Amino acid sequence: MKINAGLPPVLDTTTVHAPARTRPAEKVPGSPSTEVSLSNSLRPETGSTEAPLDMAKVARLRQAIQDGTYKISAESLGDKMLAQSQLELRRN
Repeated sequence: MKINAGLPPVLDTTTVHAPARTRPAEKVPGSPSTEVSLSNSLRPETGSTEAPLDMAKVARLRQAIQDGTYKISAESLGDKMLAQSQLELRRN
């Protein structure tokens, strides 16, 4: 028994759509202006407190990924995702 028998595909992968081109909004004379600003919680930090990037480690990881030898622990990944989510919830 085929579940999708006779139904068209959900995603048509045969057609490639070019992205729409956008341009900046034009100022209309006499219209009110709108100013948008980010709250402090959404504003990017200006000072970097991150550790320096270990380019040798990046190269080793990149090579392991290309070789297909990089292994990901689903349990470890899940733990880290939950920890990050909890941290984000505490911030808000």
